[in-house]
Amino acid sequence: YILTDGYVGKLYFDKDGRYTCGDAELDVIVADILKQIIEENPDADRFTLLREAFEYSTYSFTYLRKDPYLMGATGWEIEDAKKMFQDTRGNCYYFAGAFWSLAQGLGYEAEAVSGTCTGTHQPHAWVIIEFDGEDYFFDPQWQNNYHTREMDDMDMFMIPMDKIWYWTY
Repeated sequence: YILTDGYVGKLYFDKDGRYTCGDAELDVIVADILKQIIEENPDADRFTLLREAFEYSTYSFTYLRKDPYLMGATGWEIEDAKKMFQDTRGNCYYFAGAFWSLAQGLGYEAEAVSGTCTGTHQPHAWVIIEFDGEDYFFDPQWQNNYHTREMDDMDMFMIPMDKIWYWTY
């Protein structure tokens, strides 16, 4: 059975039964990137593909300081994801939007979040995905930052929510 023109949770499937974020241009970009990731990892399960999508979102782009949104802002994910995929540089919102869109394309009900982090409460964005009733935290921009600073022992992929206190999100 293929769902057409309906939702599974927050994920929408169009009249042809394909997932869509609601933006045809981003849907094509995401489908092309996921096709490449899947072809490079033909035996990977969906969770491994999520990790690959996270790494793509982390290491394919360059950080570029831009004005942040206000804490709690919503609706930025699609445009910032498209800009990141097109320009290959952006701030934390762009990194989060890119990963959010790829995770959604893999069928995860990802949520892009706008808030603050660090002791200075600087504006920041990240992604949350629920697994077995528990929320987990994903931050591709901070992972990119750690990698740039050669701190590759830090891993911002799938952190349990009770462990994010370190970054004061």
